[in-house]
Amino acid sequence: MSCLITMSQKELHRLEVIQKIRDERLSVVQAAELLGPPKDVTLLGS
Repeated sequence: MSCLITMSQKELHRLEVIQKIRDERLSVVQAAELLGPPKDVTLLGS
């Protein structure tokens, strides 16, 4: 059974970064620098 998954370029980039972490070719810190901060960050106490 085949399955087609559709994703944006941004989602594909995130997936590639996650795969590199899994394969130990990239650290979590490096991945965070590549991906940048999430857009929906809410600052506590603001």
